[in-house]
Amino acid sequence: MPPPTAGRLSALVRRCAAGGALSPGAQVHAQGLVGGLLPDATLDTDFVLLYSRCGALHSARQVFDGMSFPSMHAYNVLLLASPPGAAVELISRLLASGLRPDRYSIPAVLRACAELRDTLLGTVFHCFALRLGLLANVVVSGALLDMYAKTGMLADAARVFNEMPERDTVVWNCMVTGYARAGSSEETLELFRKAQIESVDMARDLRAVPNVLNVCANEGQLMKGERDPW
Repeated sequence: MPPPTAGRLSALVRRCAAGGALSPGAQVHAQGLVGGLLPDATLDTDFVLLYSRCGALHSARQVFDGMSFPSMHAYNVLLLASPPGAAVELISRLLASGLRPDRYSIPAVLRACAELRDTLLGTVFHCFALRLGLLANVVVSGALLDMYAKTGMLADAARVFNEMPERDTVVWNCMVTGYARAGSSEETLELFRKAQIESVDMARDLRAVPNVLNVCANEGQLMKGERDPW
């Protein structure tokens, strides 16, 4: 049997990553090491993907840290899987390497900023997204809106929301929930009604309903909430 090639191992690792097969993937990793096929930029990125998707973040980070020049794809894979503090450290390393954040890395770091309640860093990446022309992307602008909403900066969240060229149900739910958590009953109900009209999928999406009903109850409007068809 001929020795395995990097291309064949790459295909195997990606299949293991897609299926969440950590143990077989780790065996392929060992085979690559023994066969002298590593380090290899593509294979190493595949192993970062495998370990990240399987929740083995320590192993993913070990592979990543062993790469001389991690690719943008490797950064994005690890950013998406990392806890907030590690994600912030990773984005700093990405910038120091000379790479530019993209439509995958910016949402990842904005989610980290939201969890850390770090509006200063979030605003910095808002500027990055603006400068790079990424705000037209619904995932980027949605993550930005979510960051502002979760940190209580509802005026900024609303501005992002109003400037979005398109909105999916995630964005509508995020904005409705932001108003509801702030106790802004009038804005919550008005936006929820608007969502039913403007977003077809919102009529079937019930994620925001508990927040809307809570607002009605807190404001003494429960009966209104029960009879309002939205």
